[in-house]
Amino acid sequence: MGKNGGRVLELRPNPTQEAFMVSEALENCLVGPRGEGKSDAGLMAMTYHAKQQEASARPVSWVMIRDTMVEHWAQTVKFIRDSRWRDFVKLIPDGPQPRAFAMPGYWHCELVGVDQPQDLKKLRGVYGGVWAEEVAPVWDYGATSKGMPEDAWELALSGLRQKGVAPRAQVTSNYPDDTHWMWRRYCTDPMKGTALFRIPQGENPYYTAKEREILLQRWQNNPAMRARLVEGRPAFVPPGEEVTPEFDERFHVSPAPLDVLRGVQLDLCWDFGLTPVCLFTQTAPASGQWRIYDTVAGENIGVRQL
Repeated sequence: MGKNGGRVLELRPNPTQEAFMVSEALENCLVGPRGEGKSDAGLMAMTYHAKQQEASARPVSWVMIRDTMVEHWAQTVKFIRDSRWRDFVKLIPDGPQPRAFAMPGYWHCELVGVDQPQDLKKLRGVYGGVWAEEVAPVWDYGATSKGMPEDAWELALSGLRQKGVAPRAQVTSNYPDDTHWMWRRYCTDPMKGTALFRIPQGENPYYTAKEREILLQRWQNNPAMRARLVEGRPAFVPPGEEVTPEFDERFHVSPAPLDVLRGVQLDLCWDFGLTPVCLFTQTAPASGQWRIYDTVAGENIGVRQL
């Protein structure tokens, strides 16, 4: 699709990448395990989108947001420099801390970190496309990714009004926990005009078996991180040291809702303090199974108010 010194860039997406790339939904969310080609799909989608516009409307103006500019320089820029895109994408300026990148003749993309007020002002601009990368926090060893709030994404969406360009918004991310705004917005309670694409584990043929094994070994003893980064499913990853590292949703959470046992005593378990918690539980008389149905928590209140 693009040429550089006689070289031609061919887009050969995997099935999920292609569905994401050609989607005509306004908001498109692509999630998957680490290494399955999410960032590559984002760049392919930008390029494909530009090809669909009238030549007079190109280059299409884009903005790409992450939680911080540091993450852009450490992850986004590194990916471009280490991938096939390095021969076709120009970093601006071409140094250690670029503020934009472009495929000449197709699109121009500003980099914005949402942690700085002065950078957030850039989201009030006019764009043909917006891209959010890694919106869910990842408590990786030494990671600086804290995710991004939904209102930053909403602000970016408000700039989709470049004249003569069909607007496109896209999110590429590892899995969040199932309470994160991204999961609600695109999966559990999808908004109108949105589409969710889930890359299955193993779809990327260029991610080697050895690389997958290394990733699996790294998170072998951390079920939540293994779920999100290796297996491809939502899971809660708490910051800091885990209090109950043995917890694993596959073994400790019922795959279907549990029916309350009528006529059996309901046992309430309390945790005190300014963030009080109450668990609703029962013990099944026949099996002795302890059933935990729900949890209610309060913030900055006492147990009596809860």
